[in-house]
Amino acid sequence: MTALDTWGFFAEFWTMSLTMTAGSFVAGSTPAGGGAVAFPVFTKVLQIPADQARTFGLMIQSIGMSMASLFILSRKIPIYSKVIISVVPGGVLGMSIGALFIDIPFPFPRIIFTCMITVFGVAFYISHRFLNHRPCFQSHRWIPRSKIHFFITGIIGGVISSFCGSGIDMIAFIVMTLAYGMHEKKAIPTSVIAMTAVSLYGFFWYGFIERSITVEWNYWAVCVPIVAIGAPLGALVASKVSRDWILIVLSTLIIIDLSSTLLLIELSLFRIGVMGLIIAGSALTFFAMLRWREKFSREESGEDKSLAPNASLEKA
Repeated sequence: MTALDTWGFFAEFWTMSLTMTAGSFVAGSTPAGGGAVAFPVFTKVLQIPADQARTFGLMIQSIGMSMASLFILSRKIPIYSKVIISVVPGGVLGMSIGALFIDIPFPFPRIIFTCMITVFGVAFYISHRFLNHRPCFQSHRWIPRSKIHFFITGIIGGVISSFCGSGIDMIAFIVMTLAYGMHEKKAIPTSVIAMTAVSLYGFFWYGFIERSITVEWNYWAVCVPIVAIGAPLGALVASKVSRDWILIVLSTLIIIDLSSTLLLIELSLFRIGVMGLIIAGSALTFFAMLRWREKFSREESGEDKSLAPNASLEKA
């Protein structure tokens, strides 16, 4: 920043720096990327156009989440590498499809994402508290169709990321935990690495293919020093805390996102109808995932007690 003489940007864009102080920590410690914080604040509070907020989210995640990913890999924090290998190509394809062929006007991308993760929060709570699901940290389920499942997951997450600047991390986390019963403490760093790859591609797409980045460079300049520290710090904290802490943080983020959507976006009958459809569709999908996971767990337990999900628990 000294070489480019951009320190003066902080006086004008300090609100972006403040936003990403929280956003970078969230990006590294949860399955929600920094764009999940930046996008609603920029569009709902700072009144920045949705396409600029989306592009900035991808740009800043390319730095912050890359640093978090390097930290994860250098510290050898456990991840699900098979998920990354399958979900990232789908995410790149989904990002391209969303950028080229799909145009959903604001605020519907955010409404869709908010409703979806709200229902996920309910399903995740039910899984954790009532179904008493205890995933095995050392092993996980992987069947021949899993590659296809996570490739499709990547496509859906990539399309959402092309609108909101984040999304593939949360979508991948949903499938890993609800459908496959994977351990949250391995699913979070996995989702961070997946979002990193898609963010880098999105940055390349909008910066060097479409060449549509303008004022976002200024926002980016005042946030890079912050996210380069905040995201790895978040990854460190996430590797140390318990599953209960993860549930509390995710629930808090979901409540904040839902509250901001309801308070700051004007709701019409049409928008309420869209929300109802998304909530109903998400509920059916997520609870079908839970049922599929529980059915598989029962079958597996009946075949070999040593492979049951509760057989080898990590004491969180």
